[in-house]
Amino acid sequence: MTVVTALAADQEPDLTKKMRESHRRNLPSYIKQLHQPAAQNSTFRYEQLMQWIASSRDPRAIPTMIEMLSDTGARQTRDALLIAADFLGSMGARSAIPVLKQNLTLERRFAARATGAGNTLVMNRAVQLGAAAALFQLGDLHAALPVFRSVLALGDSDPGAIPSNAFRAVGTSIDAYRDRPEDLDTIYRYFRKATQSRNPELRAGAALRLVGTDTELAFEVAQEVLGLRQPKSEDDVLRWYYVSDARRKAVSVLRAIGDDRSRLLLKGLAQDSEESVRVAAGCALREIEQRK
Repeated sequence: MTVVTALAADQEPDLTKKMRESHRRNLPSYIKQLHQPAAQNSTFRYEQLMQWIASSRDPRAIPTMIEMLSDTGARQTRDALLIAADFLGSMGARSAIPVLKQNLTLERRFAARATGAGNTLVMNRAVQLGAAAALFQLGDLHAALPVFRSVLALGDSDPGAIPSNAFRAVGTSIDAYRDRPEDLDTIYRYFRKATQSRNPELRAGAALRLVGTDTELAFEVAQEVLGLRQPKSEDDVLRWYYVSDARRKAVSVLRAIGDDRSRLLLKGLAQDSEESVRVAAGCALREIEQRK
């Protein structure tokens, strides 16, 4: 649990603002450090700098993030590339569209961190999905939707085959489509299809996007996902992480709905076996009360 999530909900915005201002002041230094040996030789340092650059929400960082996505060097990591794609999409950086499209099909090989054995293309799918999510935010539904649909075809028999960022496909902003009713209809059909996925994280993400459009379905999916429990088999430890993340996202669905039945479910989570779910539910309840 991060420091931010541990704070009361009403303290978080001020802290986030202060951190962003600090990262903006230090942005030139971060970019300079990114190209120095200390960062080039340390995965942790490299990804940390990328995260700080993204947290600045500063347009000056757009060229650097485009450069990172264009780089096929061995130092690049899945997480660094995901940070870059997410930043460019959320910043509305249309100049990044060409390089994002390249990453939809570009084959990259990343070291398999969990085992340290060889290289793998499994994580390449995560980067492709991150690029698709950014393109989606930028209004390029034609490029993004085929990648999103490919995720729905993935099973959960092998947790390592499912990108941990699968929810990005349904968690990104749809603002670019507000004046495009035909595209909106296509998008919501995808969301409804995603609520049937075997990946609970994807189901919860889809439910969040349906709040306000198909709130009844969103509530049903959130209720179902919250009913999932940790697998008992130690061999299923990876799937346990997906279940935990999915349940926290289901809490976000209830927070977005904010009606009496959602509040009742959230109150019931005060005794949940997972601390992260209990904390998320408490923050959600406080936010709902503040809206009144």
